[in-house]
Amino acid sequence: MLNMICSVSKQTLLKVAPHICMISCLSFLTPGVVGITLNVGWAEPEDPYNPEHLEASERDILFNFGWFADPVVYGNYPKVMIDRIKQKSTIQNLTVSRLPMFSKEEQKNMKG
Repeated sequence: MLNMICSVSKQTLLKVAPHICMISCLSFLTPGVVGITLNVGWAEPEDPYNPEHLEASERDILFNFGWFADPVVYGNYPKVMIDRIKQKSTIQNLTVSRLPMFSKEEQKNMKG
């Protein structure tokens, strides 16, 4: 299931990127601004003094917000997301991560 969800999100990001570039290139004709809105829940640590709880809430935000924001801003998923899903995929005896990776060209084209 995660495999399918990750694949769909990757395809969504890749399909939007060229359109954003086209709009940006034509902005001299019609001034405007292109933005992105991400609807994400905020994770607070159960115990703000517990380092494990702080790490868990940070990881939750990176997984949910960074899943779409990081590729647009940095050209790739958050490192913690890449590492964690790769680790889980290895535990499940998969030869590749369930998280579909972006090629260098896709990263360059998508990065805002």
